[in-house]
Amino acid sequence: MNIKPTLVAYNVLMHGYGKQGLHKEALEIFEGMRQDGYKPTDVTYNSIISTMARAEDFKKAAQLLRRMKREGGLPTVRMYVDVIRCFTKCNMTREGHKVILQ
Repeated sequence: MNIKPTLVAYNVLMHGYGKQGLHKEALEIFEGMRQDGYKPTDVTYNSIISTMARAEDFKKAAQLLRRMKREGGLPTVRMYVDVIRCFTKCNMTREGHKVILQ
């Protein structure tokens, strides 16, 4: 019997991996969720963007933020703050500003 996890289960796993510093694993959970046919919610995007920002993967955080907006999601102030902080830590404040303006 093949049981598919729920969207909530995916979100909890992804968030937990991110909190433990397992950023690669959190991203794998995010992609697996999409492959299982689930559409990420704002909660999902908030968790994965925050995780990538904590990992200082500014490119992935910005890419996810753009994807969220393309899919009709509404980024929270927290998401923008996480992305800006990530770019700032990487000494790329101007690039972060460009991403936010897009």
